[in-house]
Amino acid sequence: MLKWKKFRLGFLETNCYVIYDTETGNGIIVDPAIPSEDVKKYIEKEGVKIQYIINTHGHFDHIGGNSYFRDLTGAKIAIHREDAHMLTDPLRNHSEWTGVGVISPAPDIIFDNEEELNMQGITLKIIHTPGHTRGSICILVNNELILTGDTLFYDSIGRSDLPESAPEKMKKSLDKIKKLSPHLWVLPGHAAPAKLAVILEKNPYLV
Repeated sequence: MLKWKKFRLGFLETNCYVIYDTETGNGIIVDPAIPSEDVKKYIEKEGVKIQYIINTHGHFDHIGGNSYFRDLTGAKIAIHREDAHMLTDPLRNHSEWTGVGVISPAPDIIFDNEEELNMQGITLKIIHTPGHTRGSICILVNNELILTGDTLFYDSIGRSDLPESAPEKMKKSLDKIKKLSPHLWVLPGHAAPAKLAVILEKNPYLV
């Protein structure tokens, strides 16, 4: 059975998710904003064997805990090729303006387009959804839930006016999500999760 838990981390209240299969214990961390004792305790209590640390994009508030959790779990860091350079560059990941430059280890796995990661009990489909950044991705997990990062929220979408954005590609990315099953849980990078069916009704950008 698939189980997930949301943690709201950092001053931008980024959603970090731990998702795992209860039978095998295999799991992932998505968008660890900062090192977190709460996430660490949860992983240990539940006996989760973290296989991958996946960043939906390269902004600092989604990658700040990469190094901490890699050292803790030995998991591989994964991100899309278009955002890979942001992990090690505080200027590109926008952490420089915070006064604390965030530098993540370089990725172990680089996604190029529509790909799959498989582990016992969990299948991850990587969907390239440029817009907020050129390397933004959504992650479809076991056809039960989708992590949308800063591409899609309950009633809005991520900014596409930043230097690394791809505004001309945002609509096509949203169209990919619209075609998915309305029964999916949408786990966004900020604010509350919701069923895609509800978001399709409430979000003006998906009309």
